[in-house]
Amino acid sequence: GEVDKVQSYSLDLTQGRNCVEKREAVERLGATKDKRAIEPLRKARYEERGGLLGRMLGGGGNACIIKDIDAALEKLGVEPPKRKRR
Repeated sequence: GEVDKVQSYSLDLTQGRNCVEKREAVERLGATKDKRAIEPLRKARYEERGGLLGRMLGGGGNACIIKDIDAALEKLGVEPPKRKRR
């Protein structure tokens, strides 16, 4: 059967061990032009800290790929969220 690319890349995104791996997954999700890719990208975008595990592993979450996520979302026809000024 046909591999569900969106599901496959979403998994790559959540399991990526570093920015390079995650960035590849993000670019692939954007390239699918599949609206279902929007949700996993949005989730990744707001999971900047990656919770307790992220802190323990010292990963800065997905901060390093925010720009890539925004670019992918734009490809999918989503306006990137405006950055909030603190």
